[in-house]
Amino acid sequence: MQTFIKQYGEKRTGTNYLRALLTTACPQAQVLMHILGDKHEAPPRALFAGDAASPWELTIRHAAATTRADDNRQQVFTEELSTALAEALQRREVYYCISVKNPYAWAFSMMKQHGCADSRDVKPQRLSLFQTILTAACEEFNRKYAAWYRLREEMPEQTMIVRYEHLLACPRETVANICGKMHLPFLPESMQSPEKIVLPAHWDHHPPETHHETFDGGFYRSGKYLSLLHPALIEVVDQHTDWELMSAYGYKNVSTFQL
Repeated sequence: MQTFIKQYGEKRTGTNYLRALLTTACPQAQVLMHILGDKHEAPPRALFAGDAASPWELTIRHAAATTRADDNRQQVFTEELSTALAEALQRREVYYCISVKNPYAWAFSMMKQHGCADSRDVKPQRLSLFQTILTAACEEFNRKYAAWYRLREEMPEQTMIVRYEHLLACPRETVANICGKMHLPFLPESMQSPEKIVLPAHWDHHPPETHHETFDGGFYRSGKYLSLLHPALIEVVDQHTDWELMSAYGYKNVSTFQL
């Protein structure tokens, strides 16, 4: 029997890496990143309100950036899963994985994505721009993680928080814990931990793919990214992160910073 795992998590928090691990270690699992809505957005309330809409309708209503209503392959793939997925939703047997990352590490990743891997010597005008970008991103971060935490509170038996740091340090143990909670067979001999950067999945019917660049997990485990963030950007994270919420996810602000 197929088990459905719906992923959630902000951008740059390891959702693609987790999917790659789950795909090899739990072939019985069908990992959903775009079906039933974008993995980077709050869960559709219709998932928990007994909405009679089909999985494809929910997918289109809450479309991810790469979801297309006129994409026949996406529609066919979703409809192939539709009956089993609709039944699993009704029985509350869809499981949810929430990926989360230390807010400072996430801020570094966001700045890197905007072309600023080292902001220590950035010019004032560009620094001001990055402060504006990061402030808005932090507000979105708070909004989404509040919604995902409500999901965990509503469905504690079906929901698991996956901290990025734990996933990097102990991938086998983390995936084994997920499988245990979701009553899935765990195949450690099949699990492949990608050495290259895992590329974003275009859609759910596409297998995981890797970039040519090697992924340096030790960089994040060591906390080196803090030394590359301009103090003004660290201050943005300090001031605009909901630390009460993030403490529920297991994180503290920089004054007591720990991985």
